[in-house]
Amino acid sequence: MRVNTGARILVWILVGLVVLLLGMTWSLTLFADSGLVKDLVMTVASETLSAPVTLARLTIQILPAPSIHVQHLTIHDPSTEAPVIRILDFDGRIDLASLLRGELIMDSIAVDHPSVTLRRNAQGAWMLPLSLGEAPSGGANVYAVSGIRRLRMENGTVMLEDEAWPGEHERLSISDIALDLQHFGPSPWTYDLRVSARLITPRSEGALALRGHLNERSVHNGESAVEGEGNKVSALQFHGEIRTTHLDLSAVLKSLASMPLPPTWHAMATLRSSLDLVPGPSGLMLAFSDITGQINDIALTGKGHLDGIMTTDPGMLATISLMPCRIQQLRALIPDTVWSSEVQHILAQHPFDGELERVDVTWSGLLSDPEQHMFQGFLRLRDGSFVIDPELPVLADIQGSVRFDSQHLLIEHLEARYGQSHLETDHALLKLQADAPHLAMTARSRLAAEDVVKTLKTVPVPTAIQSVVKTVDTADGQFHVEFELTGPMNDPQALALPKWDLTVEDLKVRLQDIDVPFGARSGHLQADGPRILIHDVAGWIGDSTVDVSGTLRLDDHVFVETSALRGVLTAETLEALWAERVGKDGLFYGPMEWAASVTGPLAAPTIEGRVDLSALAVQIEGLLEKPAGVPAWLTIPDARYQDGALALHQGILEIPPFQIEADGRMSLQDPLTLTLTVRTPTESAHIVPEGLVLGHPAFTPDILDLNLFITGQGKEWTAWDIHGFIGLRGIPASTAPDEFQSPYELSLNWMQTERHIDLRLRMTDLPATALFALAEAPEPPLTGLVTMHGSLGIPFQNGSPVMRSLAGQGGLQVTQGRIFHVPLITKVLGILNLPHVLAGKVDVLSDGMPFESLTATWSLTDGVLETRDVILKSPVLHATAAGTFDVPSRQVNGIVAVSPFGAYTNLLKQLPLFGTLFRGERKGLATALFEVKGPIAEPDVRYLPLQSITEGLASIVTLPLDLLMNIIPREQLLDSPQHDQPASAGQP
Repeated sequence: MRVNTGARILVWILVGLVVLLLGMTWSLTLFADSGLVKDLVMTVASETLSAPVTLARLTIQILPAPSIHVQHLTIHDPSTEAPVIRILDFDGRIDLASLLRGELIMDSIAVDHPSVTLRRNAQGAWMLPLSLGEAPSGGANVYAVSGIRRLRMENGTVMLEDEAWPGEHERLSISDIALDLQHFGPSPWTYDLRVSARLITPRSEGALALRGHLNERSVHNGESAVEGEGNKVSALQFHGEIRTTHLDLSAVLKSLASMPLPPTWHAMATLRSSLDLVPGPSGLMLAFSDITGQINDIALTGKGHLDGIMTTDPGMLATISLMPCRIQQLRALIPDTVWSSEVQHILAQHPFDGELERVDVTWSGLLSDPEQHMFQGFLRLRDGSFVIDPELPVLADIQGSVRFDSQHLLIEHLEARYGQSHLETDHALLKLQADAPHLAMTARSRLAAEDVVKTLKTVPVPTAIQSVVKTVDTADGQFHVEFELTGPMNDPQALALPKWDLTVEDLKVRLQDIDVPFGARSGHLQADGPRILIHDVAGWIGDSTVDVSGTLRLDDHVFVETSALRGVLTAETLEALWAERVGKDGLFYGPMEWAASVTGPLAAPTIEGRVDLSALAVQIEGLLEKPAGVPAWLTIPDARYQDGALALHQGILEIPPFQIEADGRMSLQDPLTLTLTVRTPTESAHIVPEGLVLGHPAFTPDILDLNLFITGQGKEWTAWDIHGFIGLRGIPASTAPDEFQSPYELSLNWMQTERHIDLRLRMTDLPATALFALAEAPEPPLTGLVTMHGSLGIPFQNGSPVMRSLAGQGGLQVTQGRIFHVPLITKVLGILNLPHVLAGKVDVLSDGMPFESLTATWSLTDGVLETRDVILKSPVLHATAAGTFDVPSRQVNGIVAVSPFGAYTNLLKQLPLFGTLFRGERKGLATALFEVKGPIAEPDVRYLPLQSITEGLASIVTLPLDLLMNIIPREQLLDSPQHDQPASAGQP
């Protein structure tokens, strides 16, 4: 194309030069080489070409045929006077017969070693001596030549230099130019043109061949196209064929079209095409048709044209069809500067590749302004891949068709694999708007739950969806979905799903904080405008089932308009949830049927529900035992779940006729947090139904009165704050055959703050066996009915009571019981030899020693319990005691006084250890005195001989003696003369 332009320039220049030289020197042959003639020729030539012309030698011959020979001809740039065209030798022969006919026909022209240097300034304008595509100012002289029969040129060179793209590597050199122009046909300006040349760039050395016809045509010069107004001029045009081999297309485009191309981009072309070069109002237009060949390693066919080449704003239009190739091959072929900034950003952030089975592209616009380029076309892709995000699976095995233009991408029948998912798109329209590229897509896909969760965790999604998805640890199963997606691509949160239909298949999900899996075996969800219709989702939690239906509304948040949830919760699932979240040892057996409704914002829904607990068996040791079959319901008429916590405005546990109400807030997240008020309603009788056991089975109540406020965090309950009242009444199930069955009452005021518990306790007629069963004693040491009152302060540290800091006081009474295995009493009886003496009358070893009452008052300071008034009244004997018990070390230290009494007094008074006192207030009292020391489970019991009253007794000893005097009637005092003297110390 460049050689053709150079040829035209040479034709105009040389023909004009011939005419001028012949007209001026026809009669001056002998003086042609004189300075006068040369100066005259150069002057006329310069005026004709509007550019300085110089020559070294001029020769004109008349015979045998008129001819002209010029050496070292140079045409200079008018503004810089830099050489533009140089010709080493020029020979022109004129047809003498044509002169005789009044015409001027050049028989032949030979040009040797011509060179042309074209320069473009920094503004993109070519500095040429003539205006291409238009007749020069001396056009009348040029076209006075009637014709040229043949023009030959050898060893031509064209050098393009560009100030806008400085540097040696930006130059394009065309060398070894050979031109053969031969006249044919009736028109004087109809020629056969053959051109060959080499194009040399820093990256390659290519070849170019041009062959075709050159002729004259009329073109309009100006806006008017009406003949006769003087607006038509004549110009040359070319029609033929061009072939290139290893042509550096990037250098050609940059040099001829002033196209801003990246320095790293290059394209090598081996092409064959029909070629038309015609002048026009915008300059030269170069048209290609029937293009075949390849660029780089991509085969192609097509057509196109360049309009206004060698100008500042050349335009182009090309329609290209590419043979099968890879996307990356095509990417390498197309410079990034032709893409808009939005497309360039997408290509950089999301690499893609694949096999293009077919590509048809029409590309138009000004080469100097890639932002305004227009595209349209079609491609078919297979085995494609697309990177959505480095953290996500690659979109692979893509196949489908795409129609596109500069502002739109229309994807048709696209299929792809995404991780374990299969995607199918009926059509997707992407509008490449500058500020907000917009997507409208209709698709159906089979999605793996794992891929869905991973994607929603990675890409920006609405906050409501993100809050749900972030808690998911793993997900398995599949979704079958058909959907429409619309919205801006640069704002994923604004994307809308106006229509979709989702089917769930074998979904399994594990949450981060719950080890119990859940999911859905089947289900159908459907969009209805901004609403989601949930049709019969058959789900499961662990081994339990749940069915869900309802309607959700999507706006700024997810809103539940209606919902119905029902299912069966198995004991295994309940136990797993209970043990994991609460940290208690619980045992559950049997199923629970439940139903609930959820309404309101999904982030904070309102919950109503009812659970049928009748078939469930519950056993929480020491707290609750409910057999299966006992009717029970849990009703939640008003609750709200938000931020992982359940706000319970009202909850009712009914085990008819028993009822407990609760309200508060509970979060099962880690750590467990709880704020709860639990109470039995005042209008209820609080009667515990038959079969239900509250507390220990040994004293489960018939009536419960409860009002507790509980607040805390973590699984360590001793760190919680608990305030309230617990009241129990009932007739316990006694474990002693002869234990008296009477109603008992137990009231407990519990105040717990900062790991410290203050108890106010009142107990009436509670069986001792129940208390020992609660303490998990292997055998009850005594029986009877316990009445007690008092206060106790218990500090805790690391979940355990600080025994050395225990404090409190109170009183105790046990009535109507028997003593079996109290080590202290057992050892005293053994020292007295009482079991042997009473043999055959009372079996105190097997049946226990009966007693009417056991009373005491006590105080507890720094973990040491002290009592001064323990009194035991028994048909066998009376005993009193005083002393201390160190709770942490379980050490006892005290004095016990024993006196025979009742039905066996006369028998027991004969025992030698019973001495008699006759001094002071203790006159006539038969007594055995013992010192008790050591561990409570195995104390050391030592008999103390009675000392003379005159010697005096220690205060700790006198306390039990004084108690004995107060509890034994005066008539029972021993006053027989034989006992006037006290027994000697240590006498048997």
